Order: sequence, then structure tokens, then C-alpha cells
Amino acid sequence: MPNFPSPLLSLLLFLSFFCTLISCTDTEVQALLAWRSSLKDPGDLAKSWSYNTSNDPCQWDGITCNEAGSITVLSIVFSTLYGTLNKFNFSALPQLTLLMIGNNENLHGEIPKNIGSLPNLQDLRLYNNNFTGEIPATISNLSSLKNLDLSDNHLTGAIPRVIGHLTMLTRLDFDSNKLNGAIPLEIGNMTALQVAFFSNNELQWEIPATIALLPHLTNLYLDNNQLNGSITPYLGNNSYLTGIDLSNNNFIGMVPSFICEGGELDFLGATNNRFNSLLPTTLKNCTSIRVLYLDNNSIRAHISQTFGVHPKLEFVNLSQNRFYGRLPSNWVKDIQLLFLEENEISGKIPEGFVNATQLEVLKLSNNKLTGDIPKELANITSLTILNLSNNNFSSLPLIQAPKLESLHCSNNRLVVTNKSYIELDYFYEENIDLIWKGEEVTYQSNIALLTGIDLSYNYLSGEIPKDLVKLQGLIFLNLSKNQLSGMIPRNIGNLTSLEVLDLSMNNLLGTIPPSISHLTYLAILNLSHNKLTGQIPSGSQIQTFNPSMFSNNDGLCGSPLPNNCSAHNNSKVTPVNNKTEDQKLEVVGVICSVIIGFITGFWVYFGALFWKPSLRFNVFYFTNKVQDKIMKWCGWCLH
Repeated sequence: MPNFPSPLLSLLLFLSFFCTLISCTDTEVQALLAWRSSLKDPGDLAKSWSYNTSNDPCQWDGITCNEAGSITVLSIVFSTLYGTLNKFNFSALPQLTLLMIGNNENLHGEIPKNIGSLPNLQDLRLYNNNFTGEIPATISNLSSLKNLDLSDNHLTGAIPRVIGHLTMLTRLDFDSNKLNGAIPLEIGNMTALQVAFFSNNELQWEIPATIALLPHLTNLYLDNNQLNGSITPYLGNNSYLTGIDLSNNNFIGMVPSFICEGGELDFLGATNNRFNSLLPTTLKNCTSIRVLYLDNNSIRAHISQTFGVHPKLEFVNLSQNRFYGRLPSNWVKDIQLLFLEENEISGKIPEGFVNATQLEVLKLSNNKLTGDIPKELANITSLTILNLSNNNFSSLPLIQAPKLESLHCSNNRLVVTNKSYIELDYFYEENIDLIWKGEEVTYQSNIALLTGIDLSYNYLSGEIPKDLVKLQGLIFLNLSKNQLSGMIPRNIGNLTSLEVLDLSMNNLLGTIPPSISHLTYLAILNLSHNKLTGQIPSGSQIQTFNPSMFSNNDGLCGSPLPNNCSAHNNSKVTPVNNKTEDQKLEVVGVICSVIIGFITGFWVYFGALFWKPSLRFNVFYFTNKVQDKIMKWCGWCLH
């Protein structure tokens, strides 16, 4: 017969096992409670983390246990706790697989060295806190670690070389700290690494060649550091690379020729470096690329010959380089943002831009573009920002872009000779009828979304469209340095959101509309170098502007200008329609002068009476009554 253990022995074994579990769990709980007690403010943990017979620790906030009752997950995110990790006994949590403490801005101090005593930890996330000091070298003891996130803290010092011991790590995030020194060569030992964030630090020297030994690397972010030198050509061995950001460093030479050899590249950022050579021909192979940022370098290349067909391209910034040639039109189909400012691009805007139906922002300023601004841009209904300033465009069609918020066409050769105005339906504002250069166009009412217009430094003539004042979302309006004439629209004060108004260096005449004082948000105003006359309206902050903003208008007077408005000047301000009005004013003036003289004599004659208190009140009362009647009568006559 088989020998079975006696019932007593079985019971003893069970009790021993049960007690072991109770002891282990109690150790974990005591470690958590000890840490909570060390905090100056436990925040949200105060209510949940309290140990008694009716409160299962596995039900505490942020705690998850396995079937055996051991804590496997500790997650404290967006809590209000205040303190450090110094009193946290990590060795008391041997079964922990996930430790996540994030978005706790009052959690500070150094990361304790004993954090390396978590043998089963696979996921360590201590992001967006206020941790300081160096990354502890003991972190290399976490041999099971797959995800390490220490981003958005204030960690300093060099990245420890022993980081290379984390051979199972697939994701590394040191973004937004103050780490310095070089990226360690030992990173090449982390052969499972797929994603690496080193952005927004103070890292120096070159990219280590050993980074090419990471066969599974898909995303590498090195932007906003002090890295320099050339890009190692061996990085091309990473055939799975889908995203690389080298922006805001000091890299020199050529954009790496291997950049699209894998054919999977989705994102390439190299903004603000010192790349100064031709772009590699392999860039044409980037058929999967969606985001391309090469702005603020010294790259010289033919823009239409360098690029191929990029059917997935959505965001492009090639500004502040030396691209030349004519704009291509075969890669704009799905593009949403296109920045080509400050280059040497010439020719016309191609008609193929009509296919850019997803385009939201188009910036082509500071180039050598010529010809008419194509009316086909009107078909881009998603367009919100259009900047064509500082080119040689000759005419401006009215662009039917219902979502347009900002229009900049300054410093071109634009000419508009026909009378131009905007007509809005006051009662049914679904459509806007605009007549520009004799052509009437209907716009959707949400053109009122327009917040900025800059047409300065052109040859625009005629009057300012009176119905421009119905674009009540307008914040920025610059029509300076043109040949505009006529009067400032009477209801300019309806643009209540306006912060910048520049109408200087035109031929505007007449008075400044009183409604301009309604522009309470106005921070910049320039009406200088026109032919404006009359008194500057008072109210709001108009008198606080520098007098130079009203200068070179021979007929203007009043604050903030030093010259006061005399009675003679005031009479010029009011338009006089016929001789009868002149005669009425003369008669009223004579009568008022006689009566005022009478009052003066009355005061002189009866001055002695003021020495007697009993008569003083009666004299004042009588005089005020007479003055009130005179002023009322004069006002009635003037009207």
C-alpha cells in the first residue's frame, strides 16, 4: 500500500504554507504603510491605504495582486501625494511586475538605489514627477525589464554605462531631463530595443556607431540636445526604422543617404542643424513617409528633382534652406501642412495644387514666386492659413476658402484697381457676396472665422471695403503701404476683437471714426502718413498710443498729438453742406458771445455781493440757471 501522509501532517503542511502567505503579504503591506507614513501629504492614498481586518490590501487604490495574494502591480498616477521614495522598501515587493508612479509633481528627491531589488519587474515608469539626481546604476539589476520610462523629471548626470545590461528592454524613454555626456556605447548590447527617446536633454558628442547593432530599432528620437558630428552611416542597418528625429542639434554634412533604404520610414525630423549638402537620391524611395521636417539648415537642392512620388505625405517643412527650381505638384494630394518659406523657389504656383484638398496651412513666403495667385486655391476648402508674402505675385483673386483664418500677401506687386467691397446679408448670414475686381463671388458665412489679413507693401488702390467690418473675428488687419483712398469705414468699431490695426502710408482722408474707441483690445494702432483730418476720438486707450502713430496727417489734432484742436479747427471737422448751415453757426456764435459777455459783466458788477454770505447762494443759483438755459438753447440751434 502507498504511504499517505497522516491527516495531522497534512494539516501542519497547509498551516505552514498559509502562514507563509500571510507573512509575505503582511511584509508587503507594512512596506506600503511605512512609505505612506513617510509622506508629508499622502494625498489620495490617505483614505484607501488603511489596514484593518475588513480592508483587503489587494483592493487598495493602485494595487493589484496575483492569485497567491502577492502585490504585482503598484500604479499611482495623478495623485496629490507630497514626499519622496526614500522610505520605500522595494525589496519587500519581490513579485512586483509593474511599478508606475507618474504625474505627481510634488514627488521629489532622488530615485533610491534599492529600486534595483525588484527581480521580477518588467515595467518601470516614473514619468512626469520631480525626481532629481542621477539615474542609479542599480537599475541595471532589473534583468527582466522591458519598459523603462523616466521621462519628464529633472535627472542629471550621464546615462550609466551599465544600462547595456538591460538586454530584454524594448522601450527606453529618458525624454525631458537634464542628462549630459555621451550616449554610452553599451547601448549596442540592448539588442531587443525597439523605441528609444533621448529628446530634450543636454547630451553631447556623436551618435555612437554601436546603435547600428540594434536590429529591431523602429523609432529613435535624439532631438533637442547638443549632439554633433556626422550621422553614422551604419545606422542604415536598421531596416525597420520608421521614425527618426535629429532636430535641434549640431549635426553637419549630409542628411544620411541610407535614410529610406528600409522603405518603412514614416517620420524624418532634422530641423535646425547644419546639414549643408545635397539631399540623398534615396529620398525618392520614401514612399511611406508622412512627416518631413528639414527646415533651418543650409540644404541646397532642386526641389522638384529631389523628391519623388510620396502618396502618404501629410506634413512638410523645408523652410529656411536653399531649395530652388519650380514647385512640384505630384506630392500634394494628401498634404495638410506645407511650409516652404525662405528659399529660392521660382516660377508660378502650379495648377496641380488644386488637388491638395486636405491642405490646411500653406506658407510660401520669402521666395521668388511670380505670376498671378491662382484662383484654383479657392477649391481648397480646408485652408485656414495662407502666407504668400515677400514674393513677386502680381494679382490677388478673392480666395473662396471658407475656413480661412489668416491671409498674408504683403510685399508683393499686387494691384487691385476696380472698386472692391464686401456685402453681407444682415438677416440671413449663410452667404457672403463679395465683389473684387468686378467679379461677384458667394462665400460661406464662416469666412467670419478670418482672424488675420496682411496685404501690406502692395499696390492696392480704391477704398477700404466697407463691409470688411463684418468680419468680427478679425484680430489682425494690416493694409499699410498701399495706395488706398477714401475714408476709414465708419463702423470700424464693430471689429471688437481687433488687436492690431495698421492703415499707415496710404491716402486715406476724412476724420477718424468715433467708433474706433470701441476697440478695447487694440494693442497696436498705426494711422500715420495719410490725409486724415479733425480731432482724434477720445475714449478707451486711444490717447495712450504713441503720437507717432498719428503723425504726418496735417489735419489731425488732439491727444495724443501735441497740437490742441482750436475752435477754428473744430469747425473744419464738421462737414458743411450749404451756406445756410454757415449762417446758422455765425448767428449762434454771435448770440452766445453776447450772452457770455453779459454773464461776465454780471459777475464783475455783483462781485461785491459775494462778501455777504446771505447773498452768495442766491447769486450762484441764478447764474447756474442762466448758463444751463443758454447751453441748452445753443445745443438746440446747432441741431
